[in-house]
Amino acid sequence: MVNDPDFTRAEIQAVFNIVKNGIVSSKTLNKETLEVYKKLACSNYFITSGLTGPVNNFVSHNGTASFFMKFYESTSIIEAVEKHVLCMAVPEPFIMTRVQLEVLQHAIEQGPIEDGDLISKSTRDELVAKGYIARIRVKGEEGFNAATYAGRYMFCQHFGTETLSDAYEAQLYKNLGLKSFTVK
Repeated sequence: MVNDPDFTRAEIQAVFNIVKNGIVSSKTLNKETLEVYKKLACSNYFITSGLTGPVNNFVSHNGTASFFMKFYESTSIIEAVEKHVLCMAVPEPFIMTRVQLEVLQHAIEQGPIEDGDLISKSTRDELVAKGYIARIRVKGEEGFNAATYAGRYMFCQHFGTETLSDAYEAQLYKNLGLKSFTVK
């Protein structure tokens, strides 16, 4: 893949969606994603924006597929799509703050947790955006939160372990100020 710091994962995902679908309606996008599409539409190389009534439609043109193939150093669109799917499966590097770690650990240990019992709703929202916590329904009632498998994985990775028990032990060593911890 071309190592181009000018493009974020979200921008490349937007280009992929346009290549795959041919057209994307702004009605289907959240506010943050819509801004990514608008930014790319302004470049006029990747995505063009057509206006049909009050809704923006983002439409593929010849340069969109060419850029996508060039970005993934591919000779065919199928090869580029395969590389894209593999690249997007690798999580972005993410260093958790202490509060994020605490909220995630709370969700892992106590989940599902009611909104009112959370340590920090804004931090929960950050972790939801990353896919580490999910907003869920319990017995038909909304307003609960639980850690996802990706969240459990990231919690363990934060401490360089593969299991929760090893992560808790590493956390204890770290909190006690001990510098060495060996995974069994």
